[in-house]
Amino acid sequence: MFNIFCCLSVSGDAIGQTFSTSGPLMTLLFSTDHTGQDRGFAIHYEMVPLNEDNSELHGCQSGFFSYGFGFVTSPDWPSPYPNDMTCHYLMTAPEGSKVMVMFAAFSTEACCDKVEIYDGPDATSPKLATLSGTELINTTFYSTQSSLFMTFYSDLTDNDKGFSAFYKEIA
Repeated sequence: MFNIFCCLSVSGDAIGQTFSTSGPLMTLLFSTDHTGQDRGFAIHYEMVPLNEDNSELHGCQSGFFSYGFGFVTSPDWPSPYPNDMTCHYLMTAPEGSKVMVMFAAFSTEACCDKVEIYDGPDATSPKLATLSGTELINTTFYSTQSSLFMTFYSDLTDNDKGFSAFYKEIA
């Protein structure tokens, strides 16, 4: 099944606009002319797995984030996250830059659900922190290199709202 959405033109400031398709493909065509130059664009895309009835499957937003800035959240944020989850988040910046991540909201089962933050591209990098529980709003972490890796774990019982974090590249 393919849905066709044709010929939408976007120019100027399009921050916050969302476009979606219920089919498996989406094409973005960027064109420009010779009359000037500007910064271009950054785009965030998400592939959302669906059930056979096209309802959204709930799960990780795991992925690779290299947009200069953005948000990462626990599964189903701001609703309680599912049990028995392991989600990975890799945020990268251009060589010579670093990554900052700040938790705008954080609430996990204190004993058993956690976020681990690493200074580098994977879980073998030096660990910056293990976060669990609450009272972590506006907690900020900085990488010393061009990538920062996070893993979110939830156990088999009890859950909470999880987290919402803002990240950006810094010089």
